[in-house]
Amino acid sequence: MATRSMRFVLSALLSVVSATLFVDSARAESAGTVNGTILGPDGKPMAAVLVLLRNNITGFRAETTTGRDGTFRFFNVPFNPYELHIDTQGFSPVHQAVDVRTAIR
Repeated sequence: MATRSMRFVLSALLSVVSATLFVDSARAESAGTVNGTILGPDGKPMAAVLVLLRNNITGFRAETTTGRDGTFRFFNVPFNPYELHIDTQGFSPVHQAVDVRTAIR
């Protein structure tokens, strides 16, 4: 039951993450930022969760851990599609596709 709840909470949250990607065009012309918050099934932030962002085609790989408030952030991420991986003990891993692209069309 906890596994299913965690998968739902993380999946819903990661959908928001992909929608909240942004590019500060004044600072970077070819890179963006990926950020989000990891919440447990009880709605509380989960600290020290490993978050991995990678693109197997380009070889890009970055990892971070969530802060005390459950937040994570990847800066200066080149425009490309990525897969975001979240693994934490006691829960099923969650993988989410994330596209980092320019806001300028």
